[in-house]
Amino acid sequence: METQISWYDIPTDFMVERCTSVSQLRKYINSPYKVKAGIFIFCMDGYIQTAINASECTIKPLDMVTILPNSFIQLHEVSPDIQL
Repeated sequence: METQISWYDIPTDFMVERCTSVSQLRKYINSPYKVKAGIFIFCMDGYIQTAINASECTIKPLDMVTILPNSFIQLHEVSPDIQL
């Protein structure tokens, strides 16, 4: 059986967004995605346990993460007090 990985892409060249709830990220939990665009994440509160290009990491407050285009990302756990 062939597995297909979903793509995550943004419709514009530049976008700034604030994420303040788990419900915004729920659809990405436990599903691998390949991102077409580069993403910068600044964690202000809470944490995310994730895999970026098969490397496990925890993003915690005051962490700045850069995800390069064509990277694979999978969220494993998101804390209820998340603010990105």
